[in-house]
Amino acid sequence: MVGVADVPKPAVKENELLVKVHATTVNRTDCALRAAKPFLWRLLTGLIRPRIRILGNEFAGEVAAVGGGVTSFKVGDRVFGYNDGKFGAQAEYMPIPQTGTLALMPEGSTYHGRQEHVRPLQTPAETTRNLHLDGPGPLVAEYPPGPHHPAPGRQEGPVPDPEE
Repeated sequence: MVGVADVPKPAVKENELLVKVHATTVNRTDCALRAAKPFLWRLLTGLIRPRIRILGNEFAGEVAAVGGGVTSFKVGDRVFGYNDGKFGAQAEYMPIPQTGTLALMPEGSTYHGRQEHVRPLQTPAETTRNLHLDGPGPLVAEYPPGPHHPAPGRQEGPVPDPEE
């Protein structure tokens, strides 16, 4: 059963940040988790009752707190991302590791709508991380229009201004 309830604000761990969620989605992963279909999901999520009590993995929000080991983000940063395997984005506050799939929001963007673009970016971000494609410059993704996944890569040199 899905419902609304007050839950305690999570404590932030050493290498986590606590995000105050401003926008989230309900996606096919949430529906599959709640329905436990395919049945294999029950082995991961609880045979009799759900172990994962708060759904949601795509989010946009503001960093409310950081653990002592967090170096990539600070309180007040506007972020968006995908909390893979942990869920919790449909709560007011959600902890996520600083090494998770998240990024600073571009200047001038709004919270609403930003979280919808995360799922297609998850695959190339995880592929880049898993293949240890560390290198100079920021991680960039070619994001073609339509139902396609973007291609990951590393930008050599400064990122060009799209307005120029």
